[in-house]
Amino acid sequence: MDGLDPQLALTRTTYPQAQVIHAAGVLDYLHAPLFRVQIDAALRNNPLDLILELSGVQLCDSSGLSELIDARRQAEAAKVRLMLAAVPGNLTRQLTITGLAAVFDSYPTLDDALQQDRPPTRSS
Repeated sequence: MDGLDPQLALTRTTYPQAQVIHAAGVLDYLHAPLFRVQIDAALRNNPLDLILELSGVQLCDSSGLSELIDARRQAEAAKVRLMLAAVPGNLTRQLTITGLAAVFDSYPTLDDALQQDRPPTRSS
């Protein structure tokens, strides 16, 4: 499923145990709702893992950060592991300055995130 706004390109890819959302462009107050739609759709598929691949994100404002926080809360409630992958330097700085880097599992590449060990079943 693709996002329709030219300033924020969103695609979702399904792997055996993970849903991956690839984001590129501007994640701001105008575009954060599109990101939310993709997150909700991915979580409806009941994956073990949800990976947000953010290498193409050029700008992320407080609305974008709020969506990341909400995604974490929603994933936690669904017992889905949320991971960030390929976070660009500017967003890494924002996450660090705000203290959010400590609450997200972040990996240098999508492949690194996909290779993380996960218990074979999810506890209820």
